[in-house]
Amino acid sequence: LIDSLEMKDWQIKPAGARIAGVAVAETVARGIDLRRPIALASSLDWEPGMPIGRVPVAEGRMSGFGGDLMTRYGLSLGSVSTETRRESGDIGRSRLRVENFVLAPSLRSVEALGMRMVLQSMNLKEVRLGFDCSTVEDRARHTLKVEDCRLSGPDLVEMGLAAQLIDTDDEFWRSIDEADFFGLLGTKAALASARLVVVDKSLLQRSLQAKARLSGQPAATERAALATEIRRYQPPGVLITQDMSRVLDAVARFVEQGGTLTLDASPQPALGLEKLDYLLKPGADLVNALGLTATVSR
Repeated sequence: LIDSLEMKDWQIKPAGARIAGVAVAETVARGIDLRRPIALASSLDWEPGMPIGRVPVAEGRMSGFGGDLMTRYGLSLGSVSTETRRESGDIGRSRLRVENFVLAPSLRSVEALGMRMVLQSMNLKEVRLGFDCSTVEDRARHTLKVEDCRLSGPDLVEMGLAAQLIDTDDEFWRSIDEADFFGLLGTKAALASARLVVVDKSLLQRSLQAKARLSGQPAATERAALATEIRRYQPPGVLITQDMSRVLDAVARFVEQGGTLTLDASPQPALGLEKLDYLLKPGADLVNALGLTATVSR
């Protein structure tokens, strides 16, 4: 158990390299619990590369990212922070934030040249992104909620995700704590609801303009062609239904007019994680199994 931790200017340097591949100017953390990973790594069955589980951290923040790897690809990152609050023995609230991520490829970097050309075709010099995600674990009520996960790109796009898992059992929480994600498939947990919201601010138009420059067609023609292709799309191995056609039509209208696309999943009954293999089988009715609907608004 570590009450507080502070590190300055740590680096990851490949063998024989003169410059650090990745460098972090400052790392601060509070309330670190290393008991579970130490216990897992102490087992005779554990080998390097196997999961060591989650490391609970009350508060943590890394800032001042740099290094040769990020410079070559034109990447910069302000900070990554996390915090976990225990409201009781069974309820925990967590938040993860990534701030000031910037992709600005340089013409002097061979590795980043292709990305630089893509951004130029979209009339962009750089892409700025931020990520903020909040979750709630309620082990007494057997639920896990993704309250709000938001990816934001100023003047480009906003994306938000919310979801709820119910009937989470001891095996589910063990798999989460030990980072055994394959173990989740053997639990009783089920997806009760999910919502994905995409707000287009200019990304559609910029992407279609880039495609138009490559094809030599007007952007309006490319937009209409993409919408038609989406409406006609028939994913292989999936049951094609009227409900799926309605979902595809909504996505096509989003391409045509922009605005806000909302995808809702409300499976009835809740979709158990052990049934996820059904979604991968030929002939699966994805829309009905997920209770999937789509709407478009301005």
